[in-house]
Amino acid sequence: MCLGFDFYLFAVCHAASFPCPGCLCCQVFLPACQHEVYAVGLDDDSHLGYAFTRAGELAYFEVGADKPLTNAVWQLMDSPLSFSATLPSDRFYAYGGAHGEIQVVTPGFTSHYQNGANIYRPKTLFPVGGRPVVVDEKARPVTALNVIPYADGVMAVSQAGGNDLLLSRINASGNVISSVTVPDTEHQLVSLLLTPDGRQLYALYPNQLSVYPISEKGKRISLREVLPFDGNAKPMGMFLLAGANSLMLRFDDGTTEQWFDVLRDGERVLTKIRTFAETGSNKAGNSGNASAGAAGEFYRKSFSSWSAESQTLSLYATTSNSVDTFSLHYAEPAEAMAFSPRADHLLLAGENKWALINVDNPHPEVSWDSLWEKVWYEATLNRRMSGSPLLQVTILNPNSA
Repeated sequence: MCLGFDFYLFAVCHAASFPCPGCLCCQVFLPACQHEVYAVGLDDDSHLGYAFTRAGELAYFEVGADKPLTNAVWQLMDSPLSFSATLPSDRFYAYGGAHGEIQVVTPGFTSHYQNGANIYRPKTLFPVGGRPVVVDEKARPVTALNVIPYADGVMAVSQAGGNDLLLSRINASGNVISSVTVPDTEHQLVSLLLTPDGRQLYALYPNQLSVYPISEKGKRISLREVLPFDGNAKPMGMFLLAGANSLMLRFDDGTTEQWFDVLRDGERVLTKIRTFAETGSNKAGNSGNASAGAAGEFYRKSFSSWSAESQTLSLYATTSNSVDTFSLHYAEPAEAMAFSPRADHLLLAGENKWALINVDNPHPEVSWDSLWEKVWYEATLNRRMSGSPLLQVTILNPNSA
């Protein structure tokens, strides 16, 4: 449960350039929470927020208030072992428990117009019923999890007892209507990720990434490719950019890699397109204390990462080869971070204090790189592509691509 708030104000200036790569104006509020968090989010106007805690709570709070909203803390699961989050625009989350059960929830807000302003209220939905659903008949602990909305219910992939991976479909009544075991898996799993269409699974391990295509309705799954990692950096996690075409892998040396499918000889191949390297003191080297949080925007292919060691926030756009880095007088390691739906605020949840950062970045897709240089972009795979296995184009008008 959120306990209270401290207030700070930071002015962050950015050197003028054209086009402006992004400007952070200020950050305002810092709430203290009793429990560590898995994920946070904001409403459209950044007036209300929510947090999923590691104690199994969903708590709503008002930005700038000194206490949480009354009757707005849900105890979803006691002592959860795993957690799932999807694309920010989906607001779809789940906890995994000790006896093969999962609890799926969608936080949200209702609004009405009053006295010249939008008034928001919390609204919590349970897509497969209010009770946890058992996905493992052997009642083994769910040690890793990813859940997406699918058809009239959900699709879930879970690691049972630190061993088997199970792919399950659950209807709106909370009944498991199909369940298959994922083949050719490893034991030391880092994280799992389903694409929003339910047609592909990514399984991230310490030394490799495995890609599994999924048949329609989730009844069959097979191993398509295994991609080993080069170098000594270990993966920390992965997430999808808006549009779900780009897979972003984060490593403990502070780098983030962008991958997406391309066609080679008529076959889909997941390919590393570029590496976003944190610069200067933002790079953690071999200390392992790399950027401790990352967040993608709701609707644009941009993301941000935070490094507590160097107290720097980095903003990235996939149409630019450069990184915009800002120094903040805020030394909290980030447990979670999230953009507002309008991408004009960034909520950073630290271990003891939180920060709301005002972001002025109206055109992240416009940069010198995208205006005059060759840049990579996600191609639609049903186009005919010949010649080079990777599609490389020069974009003179980014809005036309």
